[in-house]
Amino acid sequence: MKKFLILQFVLCLASICVAQAQEMTGPELEALIDSYSASASEAYSKSDMQNAIDLFNKAADLALTNTDVAKKKAYVIYNAGLANHACKSYNAAKKYFSEAVRLEYYNYGDVFYYLSTCEEKVGNNELAFNWLERGIVLFPLNALIGINLGYFVSLDKENRFNKVLGLLEKAEKNDSDNASLYTFEGIFRYRFNDYDGAISAYKKASLIKPEESTIYKLLGAVYHEKAVSYYYETWEDEIWDERENIWKYYNACFEALEKSYELCESYDNKVEITKFTLDVYNHFYKFLYKINTYYEKENIYTYGNFKYKDFIEKCNKFYETEINNK
Repeated sequence: MKKFLILQFVLCLASICVAQAQEMTGPELEALIDSYSASASEAYSKSDMQNAIDLFNKAADLALTNTDVAKKKAYVIYNAGLANHACKSYNAAKKYFSEAVRLEYYNYGDVFYYLSTCEEKVGNNELAFNWLERGIVLFPLNALIGINLGYFVSLDKENRFNKVLGLLEKAEKNDSDNASLYTFEGIFRYRFNDYDGAISAYKKASLIKPEESTIYKLLGAVYHEKAVSYYYETWEDEIWDERENIWKYYNACFEALEKSYELCESYDNKVEITKFTLDVYNHFYKFLYKINTYYEKENIYTYGNFKYKDFIEKCNKFYETEINNK
C-alpha cells in the first residue's frame, strides 16, 4: 500500500514538473527524467502496465521540453514508444517513435519497424510501407524491417517489388563489398519467385565471402526450386524434353549444398544441411526413376553419371551415425 501511494504521488508531481521543466537546469531535468524512468521500469517489471506507461510518458514528455536534453535522453523517448506499443496504444507509440526518428535515435533500425506496425494497426498501410522504405535505406540488414517489408510487398507486388529492389541496389552501390546485402537481396527475390535474380544475388555474395556456408545453402535451395519448377510443371510425356534443365539444376543444387556442407563449422547447421540434401535427393531420385523407367532411350541421365554420389553417401552416413542415433 505504501509503495502504491508513493507511485501515485510521483505521478501527481509529474504533471507539475512538465510545466516547470523549462525553469530547470539541464542536469536537474536529466535527474528528474532518470527518476521517472527508474520508477517506470520498476512498475513494468511488476506488470503494473498502466502506471509504467504513465511514468514512461512523463519521462519522455519532460525530455521533449528541452532540445539538448531530448538528444541525450532520446532512448527514454524511444522506450515510451515501446511501452505504448506493447499495450497497443498505437497512436501514442507513433508520437514517441516519430520523435525518436526526428532526434536520429534509430535503435539499429528497429524504430522504423515499430512505426510501420503502428501505422498498419491504425489502418495506414501506405504509411506503414513508407516507414519500411526509409528504414531499408538506412538499415538494409535489419531483420524486422526485412520481414515486414516482404509482407507489405506481397500486398502489392506489382508496384512495390521493383521499388524495393531499387532501394537495395542503391544500398549495394554504397557498400559494394557487403556480402550480406546481396544475400538479403537473394532472400527477397527468392520469396517472390524471382529465382534467376536470387541466384545472381547469391553468386555475388559468394564472390565477396567465398567461405560463408550459409550463402551456398541458400543458393542450393534456389537451384532446387528451379529443378522442381521444370519437374512438377511439366506433363508426364514432356519430362524427357526437359531432362537437360532438370538434370542441370539438380546438379547445381548438389554442388552448392556440398560446398555448404564442407564449409559448415556448426554441428546444428550441418544437421540441417544434411536433412535438406537428403530430401532434395529423394526428389532427384524420382526424376531418375521416371527418365530411366518410362523412356526406352539411351541417355546420360543415370545415377552412374551423377557426380555427387560420394556427397550423398557422406550425408547418409552422417544421418545414420550422428542424427538417427540421438
